[in-house]
Amino acid sequence: MKKMLAIAAMIGVFGQANAGFFTGSNIMEWVESDDRVVQNRGQQNDDQRRILLLGYIAGINDSLDGYAFCSLNKASVAQLLAITKNYIAARPARWGEKGSNLVMEALKGAFPCPKRR
Repeated sequence: MKKMLAIAAMIGVFGQANAGFFTGSNIMEWVESDDRVVQNRGQQNDDQRRILLLGYIAGINDSLDGYAFCSLNKASVAQLLAITKNYIAARPARWGEKGSNLVMEALKGAFPCPKRR
């Protein structure tokens, strides 16, 4: 019985890992923190969440720019944030999905790569 419980617990842990570390819901929580900080209404941990949000989006941009989308370093972090925020906020049914995929889709829509011949 103990062995079966251990296996079930491992399946639960590894099953969650496949969904990614952060979801669209996490990103929207960070966006709310960012909004409060910008409006000088920051609460405890809002500064850390804001930094996490900006770093997360910038990291995805740095990793996938030129491959999945082509902003080619012409967009500021503020622009990347606005594009991502608007894209994810408009799709609440998808907030449970992997956050990195949502950010990539947002940036791909805003900065499509030219078609190669």
